Amino acid sequence: SSSYPEKFIEYNGKIYFKADDGSKGSEMWVFDPANDAGSSNPQRISDIRSGSGSGISWTDHWLVWNNKLYFVGNDGSYGDELYSYDGSSFTRITDIYSGSSNNSSSPDYLTIYNDKLYFSAYNSTYGTELYVYDGTSVSLVKDLAPGDTTGFGWGGMVVYNNKLYYQGYTSATGYELYSYDGTDISLVKDIRT
Repeated sequence: SSSYPEKFIEYNGKIYFKADDGSKGSEMWVFDPANDAGSSNPQRISDIRSGSGSGISWTDHWLVWNNKLYFVGNDGSYGDELYSYDGSSFTRITDIYSGSSNNSSSPDYLTIYNDKLYFSAYNSTYGTELYVYDGTSVSLVKDLAPGDTTGFGWGGMVVYNNKLYYQGYTSATGYELYSYDGTDISLVKDIRT
């Protein structure tokens, strides 16, 4: 059988990753290279979703920002939401799509821009849109496609020349290249008119 380790990232001189030990589901593990021969190395350090359910979600995007490791977790009560790990404890940052455990905001494409954490997330009011976490609170950047229509597409984000670029959507343009300059979101080009 396989544990399927993945999502590897270095944080504070150790290797963190997601794996499934067959009893706790997919959770966070740590490997300490300084203790390479230790019998408890690597070791599972989370049980975010108590029992055999997976507490670490599917998203590929883990990152380190302001001395914390950010990822998407699921405790079984809030669905997939943004979490952080500070080296000793796990914290759910927000509940963007509140309600039952079936309501997941599914944060994705975690990206640092202007010393803030940006990501896409879903709720039934706005669809999938761009959100920002400033280290204290999470807020919607803009409801690009008004109402519950999704205004954030697939494909990730990139920071270039002091702007954040991603695939946005409006009914007027369809899915096209958009940018965010820290103040407003604007269409870069309607490539396929």
